[in-house]
Amino acid sequence: MDLLGLADFRVLVVDEHTYDFHFQVVLTAPPLQCVPCRQNKLHRHETKPQLFMDLPIRGKRVGIAVQRRRFLCCACRRTFFESLPGMNECHFMTNRLIDYIQQEALRRTFVSIADEVGLAESTIRALFGEFAANLQPRVPETELLYLGIDELYLLHQYRCVITDVERHQIIDLLRERTKPTVISYLQRLP
Repeated sequence: MDLLGLADFRVLVVDEHTYDFHFQVVLTAPPLQCVPCRQNKLHRHETKPQLFMDLPIRGKRVGIAVQRRRFLCCACRRTFFESLPGMNECHFMTNRLIDYIQQEALRRTFVSIADEVGLAESTIRALFGEFAANLQPRVPETELLYLGIDELYLLHQYRCVITDVERHQIIDLLRERTKPTVISYLQRLP
């Protein structure tokens, strides 16, 4: 049974505690070639455990300790760690956890998500900031658009909400509701 749902990893040890699960895993297949020079003469150098967070299981936080292998290339003499599919090495969590956090942050508070997944609230805020920076405004392609302008109290501050009244959709959320901010936004619309 693949409890984690990560096909590229083999589970070595599972520890269940009151509030969390700890998994020790190893990548099933070693790399076939050197990352920098593409040669296939590799020597296993060392193993380093690295902790990655994952989606909660049965209401418990999940930590995955990957026994990450480091290799030495016999051709170019460089060392490198094996790449980990499905893992985000910048945030030390699975890609599916990042997607989950970004979607949940649209509906829930950062603190409640942080408590659920076992991360700091500032990490949740940073992940949502990355997600929001990549969003494109959903301006409809039609020539005629009925805009609605309203305010929303969010994160201890009033924000301006721009909506498409006809389609009942939010087009954009502005940081402030001040007159200069709204005028500047409206002037940039096509």
